Amino acid sequence: MGKRLIQPRKTALSPSALTQPHNREQQFKLAIETTLDHNFDFKHLKTQDSRQFNLFITKTVGRELSVTAVKPLFLRTGGPRGAKNIELINGVPCSVMHFSDGTRDFRIHGYYNMQGYLVVVRIDAHHQYKY
Repeated sequence: MGKRLIQPRKTALSPSALTQPHNREQQFKLAIETTLDHNFDFKHLKTQDSRQFNLFITKTVGRELSVTAVKPLFLRTGGPRGAKNIELINGVPCSVMHFSDGTRDFRIHGYYNMQGYLVVVRIDAHHQYKY
């Protein structure tokens, strides 16, 4: 066999990998690595929706919570598939989870990357995204 010219892409971290004992102090951080899903991006947010997004950032990143601390407070576990759904993001299967700021409607959907950041893929300000 010949030499490999490219390395296979690594998949995103599973949420359980970040909650292992050695990662309990991993600080919760957000990232945007690609454009957000159409109709669930910043240009579709109203003023109140932007405030809800800011409130989520304040309650999580602003308080310097760990990934383990954010999970029981903000991870939404209800729904037909539970807390996570496997989705293809740029051709890579990722465990997409949805988080809430504590209100009934507002959701942020994302997956954890290799650096431990929650990569935001959509801002679902009115809980309209259907899995």
